Amino acid sequence: MAHGDATIRQTLVDQFPACHRNAPFIGALLTFLFLLPATTHFPQFWRLGFCYPVARATAAFLGVPCAPTDEGFTLPTPEIAIHVTLACSAGRYFVLILALLVREGIHAGLRPRFWLALPLAAYLITMAANTMRIVMAWLAARLAAHALPVDFQPAVHTAAGVFVFLSVLIVVHVVISRSVPHADR
Repeated sequence: MAHGDATIRQTLVDQFPACHRNAPFIGALLTFLFLLPATTHFPQFWRLGFCYPVARATAAFLGVPCAPTDEGFTLPTPEIAIHVTLACSAGRYFVLILALLVREGIHAGLRPRFWLALPLAAYLITMAANTMRIVMAWLAARLAAHALPVDFQPAVHTAAGVFVFLSVLIVVHVVISRSVPHADR
């Protein structure tokens, strides 16, 4: 029976080579499209599962307390208070990292028992990246407060976030592509 399954699978690959070749992309796209809408729902899940750990880690790193608020969490630093709200949850970034891991997992022919580890890996990467992003945005805001007009503060905040998230995304991709054997590389 197993030999027959392998023969059927090979026949499908032979008949639909484009589908087989595009499977990593299709898997990543489906992951992204199915999970992205969830980032705008379930605010309590995103607040407790994504904002709280990042706020606590940032507070520990900066040596300040972490106080809950109606919108999320506040970290009262001497210069600028940090507000970690649902907008800071990095839910979309989590979906993006998970989609990247799914793509690489399909590409590498990852065994089914390892698929359950992908959301955990994406979560841990997201928590680390988001903590770095908040610290970097705070540092950038402190530096920009003395050098730039107030109108530029949102742009500085966004630029720090883009820099950190994009850097982590590139590093994750490079590490995976160099350390995981792929069938067609």
